[in-house]
Amino acid sequence: MVIHDLRVYLEGTGAQLWHYKDETGLAIDAIIGYPDGRWAALQTSLGDHHALDAEIALETLRDDRLDLDQVGPPRYLAVICGGTHATTTRTRTHTIPLATLTA
Repeated sequence: MVIHDLRVYLEGTGAQLWHYKDETGLAIDAIIGYPDGRWAALQTSLGDHHALDAEIALETLRDDRLDLDQVGPPRYLAVICGGTHATTTRTRTHTIPLATLTA
């Protein structure tokens, strides 16, 4: 449902949506490539107790898997979760309630 909603929101913007998985098993639910060359990464986590794991996966992608000199820093990192409050962590990863996508 989240990926479907993202596709709908991005339609007509020129942005592209991909999934990431590497040989170590790191999987990222959504990578958004914007027309200006910038990118963002999102994870879904319907249980609040998994939001930390999702944040760690996003940070691993940014800090250990990508050459940021080549691809540039992410526009943002975000975890879409089943909670009710939007927050920004100390590592600048946003937590976004699922309900805000469907509202």
